[in-house]
Amino acid sequence: GELGRRIELLGDIVDGQVEYAPGWPLVADVQGRVHVAGADTRVEVQRAVSQQVQIGEAAMVLRDNSAYVEGELRATADAGAALEFVRASPLRENLSFVTPAWQGSGRLHIQAGLTIPIRTDAAPALAVELDFDSENVALAMPEYRMVVRQLDGSGTFSLPHNLDGEFSASLFGQPADILAHYNDDWLFFDIDGRATPADVYRILETDDRVPIEGAFDFDSILAIAMRGGITNLFVESDLRGLRIDLPGDFAKAAEAAEPGDINLQFLADYQSVSWRYRDVRGWLHHGDGIERGAVGVGIPPPMTAQTERAIVIAGRMPRVVLSDWVSTDGESAVALPLDWIIQGLKVDQFAIDEVNLADVLLTGEQSGDAINFGFEGPTVRGRVALQGTAPVTIALDYLALPSTDEVIETHIGAPQPDPISVAVGRSLPAARVSIDELKIGTDPFGSWRFNIE
Repeated sequence: GELGRRIELLGDIVDGQVEYAPGWPLVADVQGRVHVAGADTRVEVQRAVSQQVQIGEAAMVLRDNSAYVEGELRATADAGAALEFVRASPLRENLSFVTPAWQGSGRLHIQAGLTIPIRTDAAPALAVELDFDSENVALAMPEYRMVVRQLDGSGTFSLPHNLDGEFSASLFGQPADILAHYNDDWLFFDIDGRATPADVYRILETDDRVPIEGAFDFDSILAIAMRGGITNLFVESDLRGLRIDLPGDFAKAAEAAEPGDINLQFLADYQSVSWRYRDVRGWLHHGDGIERGAVGVGIPPPMTAQTERAIVIAGRMPRVVLSDWVSTDGESAVALPLDWIIQGLKVDQFAIDEVNLADVLLTGEQSGDAINFGFEGPTVRGRVALQGTAPVTIALDYLALPSTDEVIETHIGAPQPDPISVAVGRSLPAARVSIDELKIGTDPFGSWRFNIE
């Protein structure tokens, strides 16, 4: 029979441009050779550039009459150019978390295997397999308030989001180790490093509020949702190296170890922050600023209405010394970012100077410079109000004080011991005091109205 005819073409490419598939960046400045043989076209590239990614060597084949492209290449890219390539190509559909706000610098050395469909009806799916080395890479991720510097290491990547690698880096100006891994639904970055309270406040986008000094080691996981979950950052530490100057049992020496953690969820309209320290747990919602929150002492923190613009405090405490938390001029020891509401805080022992009250249910609120407390228990019921420089208002329905151990003379005119020392009176702030019913021991002492100047 008649022999089939076959034509082969072989030629050089000098300063060529190749638009190899719709939606992919143009390949320019191509230096290489093309070989057309039957249904396949082979291109050997000595060098080229695509979206500022420098291609050193490439062997590409257009298969099945240009139904798809497959091949291998070596490239070197600035990290910023690599991010632009992702955003300018169909890779952005799988790596949508690489937003326009991300910035990068430093070198990436890449070896890649590619399969790129051209005619979707007759081609295999897009496939990308990369081996890469990072050299002094810096990566800024504003959505997560992180800037990683001096990122060095090796990794692999394949679609849809299969990133594996181990890297050393600098985070918060301290050495850090980063491990990248994945599953079907998540891309994970395990980050171990060291930070200061200022670094934490920067990530939370809030001001310095709690009296903490020092630095601490931490383990963390940045989990980026790939299939509809909520991207989150979880940080845990034994807090060794931090001195926490909170009142009472919440204080911690720098050398002491206490477990603590923070979980930051990146939602569409706001960030949700939950945290744990000792037996205290809390949460905050942060939009343009901190909007609301809650603290639970020994219990889960309560939920609040979305319209609430305060931090709600509830739970149980073994002992509260009022002067530890509120000074005589009405200043709180801890400057919370919002007004606060105390919602049924059970206190086993409540101390006001030398007066100790047992089993007190404490309520209260702060609104601007006005602070109000309510007390209820077997020995006290009433309210205390502080506002600015005005005298404190103390209005008690009843107050039962323990009897003195001293012997009380019963004859008329005999001097009686004061159950509260004179020094306490001298230390008290200006106040307007009313006590409807006063009892010392089992003895009634009537009702009282007096001012402290």
